[in-house]
Amino acid sequence: MVCGNCGATIADKAIVCYRCGTPTAIPDVPRRTPPPSPARPWLVVVLLVAAAGVLGWLAAGEVAGSVRQIVYAAAGLALLAAGGWLAVGPRRGKVR
Repeated sequence: MVCGNCGATIADKAIVCYRCGTPTAIPDVPRRTPPPSPARPWLVVVLLVAAAGVLGWLAAGEVAGSVRQIVYAAAGLALLAAGGWLAVGPRRGKVR
């Protein structure tokens, strides 16, 4: 066998080259694949966004500044935020 680094003739069963010390075989290192990302609950996201739209529509029909309008709008915004969080999901690990 011939060393791939220095070209010296070495024994077939040699682990390293006697002249330069280069390994004759590179061990197979299994690659670590990242775990699959969990499926996003898209149906729940769509329903939450639709419910937020309905609450926004209800809030628009109320008297401006009334308690009902404020409650409808706040609930709609909360549902919209929850739908967005479910769609994107929590960020874990390093951002690339």
